[in-house]
Amino acid sequence: MKPKIQPLIVWFLLPFTLMLVFSVLPQRFARGATFTVTTTADSGAGSLREAIVNANATLGLDTITFNIAGSAPFTINLITVLDTITESVDIDGLSQPGAACATPRIVINGAAGLANGLVVQGGNSVISGLVIQGFNGIGIVLQSGTNIVECSFIGTDASGSASVPNRSGGIRIEGGANDIDRSVISGNIGAGILIDGVAAVDNAITNSIIGTNAAGSAALGNSGSGIFLSNGASTTLITGNRIAFNGQDGVTLGINSTDNITNNNLISNNRIYSNTFIGIDLGNNDVTQNDAGDFDIGPNDAQNFPVLTAAITSGSSIGIAGTLGSAANTPYVLEFFSNTVCDGLAFGEGENYLGFVTVTTNSSGNASFTAILNAAVPAGAFITATASSNSDDTSEFSACVVATGGTTPGTIPTATLVVVGGPTPTISIPTLPPPTPLGPPTASVNVVRGLSVRSGPYLAATYLTAARPGTTYNVQGQSFDEGIFPWYLITVNGITGWASGRYLIVGGNTAIIPNLTTIFDQIDGAPETGVTATSRSIIDIRRRPSGRTTIVATMQRGTTVPILGRTVQGGTFWLHVRFGSVVGWIPAAPVTISGNIELVPVR
Repeated sequence: MKPKIQPLIVWFLLPFTLMLVFSVLPQRFARGATFTVTTTADSGAGSLREAIVNANATLGLDTITFNIAGSAPFTINLITVLDTITESVDIDGLSQPGAACATPRIVINGAAGLANGLVVQGGNSVISGLVIQGFNGIGIVLQSGTNIVECSFIGTDASGSASVPNRSGGIRIEGGANDIDRSVISGNIGAGILIDGVAAVDNAITNSIIGTNAAGSAALGNSGSGIFLSNGASTTLITGNRIAFNGQDGVTLGINSTDNITNNNLISNNRIYSNTFIGIDLGNNDVTQNDAGDFDIGPNDAQNFPVLTAAITSGSSIGIAGTLGSAANTPYVLEFFSNTVCDGLAFGEGENYLGFVTVTTNSSGNASFTAILNAAVPAGAFITATASSNSDDTSEFSACVVATGGTTPGTIPTATLVVVGGPTPTISIPTLPPPTPLGPPTASVNVVRGLSVRSGPYLAATYLTAARPGTTYNVQGQSFDEGIFPWYLITVNGITGWASGRYLIVGGNTAIIPNLTTIFDQIDGAPETGVTATSRSIIDIRRRPSGRTTIVATMQRGTTVPILGRTVQGGTFWLHVRFGSVVGWIPAAPVTISGNIELVPVR
């Protein structure tokens, strides 16, 4: 077993720094006022308009609840645009009696020819349980960061079965670290979700329906792409979604093929199918063909897609063979999908997720693979794949290959690709040269001009220094706490810290790199402090204080949990909580804290 070592250097001074930073937490997340909407009238006492005006005028995290008498749905037909939201606020449509995440009851209608629906400037706001429809502009505009939109229908009726379009798109995201979760964004004119600009970083689109009815059983597409990223929108996480029947692509990255600043966008484990154009489009120009060595540039660094050569299905398993040509000596995650049809261009989408494997290219930039996956796939299905680099750049979907029946998927012969309108070529799996002898594990910076070295193996951990290209660093340890790619412990200019494997080329004998623990591994048994946190939205509890670590549980709105500790990682406040038998971390923004936070230890 590999030894577990506690690297103490990077943690020694951190608690003293955090004590100072965290001293502002009670004011930062202090509870403001609660305003209750009791009427569907456009204005006046008890109206949504009055509640927003009052929340803007009140410091702290205000809450807008709903308690409207009568029969659902409750439609607020606006006569004039609502005020821009300038303060942090929780607009809680789920507070309306009878509402649930799958059945929102509050409808905001802009059919009077109004521009945008809700415009959020304040940040740290939560919008939940609303139906936003019929605006001439965009349903929701997030101009700030750290907002959550959840359990809402954007562009449909209250049942989520018919289109009541917002005429310039469903949601526009201009700020960073926003989450769109468990929502339906369908039936809009334009893109379902537009993420635009260099400030739009670290956003997440998760567990949502984009282009079908709320049940996922019928087409209700947006007229544009399901998701459109442009003008520098980067480090987006798109996962767990159904993206189908949209009028252009499923996901478009970049206004054109020269948009080389819209990068590092991970598109993983989605269901993407039946879109008019292609599933994932790098450059808004249909299929971007592979190039030797993957030296071209463009959105998501114009990442090459895999070339599939065979698929044999047998019972509950499928074997898929192929090759990937890309950057040399680099790890890639390949994800595989089955489809009932193949697009007219012979390039598929990703209707059903099958699983993934990790491959590493050789010094020539080539890798061959045979993936054996536990998935029951019928013979005749069309198999596709994507490749995601160590900088989270996901490729377009590969060309289709037809799954054939067999007795054992472990041995896959040469097969043929699907080609529409031409002859069917045969592509053999090449024989790659043997690997070179392995030396001690080392790392060098790839893709970026400077790589942040942080206090822990998390994207949100505190910045310490930067590693630069052209220097080889000895790898002292690794951690798999966050995401697909590991983090590595290195020393830069005498400072020891963690760097993400997304931007490192790691060579040598990686099998001998020890798995290291951090301070957070030592405190899961911490005692309670008498201070509690109550969730203002549905919150995923993470294994460690980072939005990319494993989800260990999910708290429903209104759940109260004891706080065991607190930390600030990369400027974000995190709380260490116990939820039943589970211990983990939640962001402090969408909670109400009860008790003296100064009694809670800083980690």
